[in-house]
Amino acid sequence: MIGDSTVIAYPSDRRVPNRLEVLLGSGPAGYRVYDLSHVGFGPPEQWFIADIVAGAKPDWVALGLNLASLSPAWEVAPRRPELVGWIDPGRL
Repeated sequence: MIGDSTVIAYPSDRRVPNRLEVLLGSGPAGYRVYDLSHVGFGPPEQWFIADIVAGAKPDWVALGLNLASLSPAWEVAPRRPELVGWIDPGRL
């Protein structure tokens, strides 16, 4: 999981990476979620880390974005992840 405070600024049981691990870790594949989110990360930092992570050849990369990070027009939007998506590491 790569993101900013909008994916981790919750009590631990409500953070997006923790919730993903509960959902994915309970299945037959038993995926492990590594949280590389950090308060203050914007798209440039997230893509930099995504590039490094892709080299490790994970099964998937989840990217959480607050759209306010992409445009001043979104500054009135609530501070929460408005977009969380899966990225096939081969596409990074």
